[in-house]
Amino acid sequence: MLACRTCRVALSAAHGCVVCDSMRKQLVAVGDTDEERPSLAQVSAEVIAGIRSQVRHYRALLDADKTDSTSLNRLLALSNSAAKVLEAARKLQADGKDAVDSMSFAERATLFIEWYMDLPPPYRVKLRAQMDEHETALMAPVAVPALPRPNE
Repeated sequence: MLACRTCRVALSAAHGCVVCDSMRKQLVAVGDTDEERPSLAQVSAEVIAGIRSQVRHYRALLDADKTDSTSLNRLLALSNSAAKVLEAARKLQADGKDAVDSMSFAERATLFIEWYMDLPPPYRVKLRAQMDEHETALMAPVAVPALPRPNE
């Protein structure tokens, strides 16, 4: 088990000191291939951020000169790009939902267990506590109001 040299908190913990908190985002588990295959959320966030930056730039140019057809054409192209990115994201989301919907119970359970086991230990502890709270709330007895008694 690796721990921070300054605070002696395990690097797998959720929080530590200033030194180890700043480097936690740089740590990866052995065997991860995130560099080869970045997450869809990360890529889409970068694409959207780039499009927003360009839109701000061309909007400022267009505000300065209302007759600038180049800036107007660039804004139209960027809006088309954003529409394509969003449509692709919707399609990927729908495909993923359809894939999960078509799974059997055993396949869904396996998917959940694999996802749960891939979580870092602090997140597993937090999720397990939330699941226990939810299950406790579900198992609580239901308060039934007393029925009025007929007059005797």
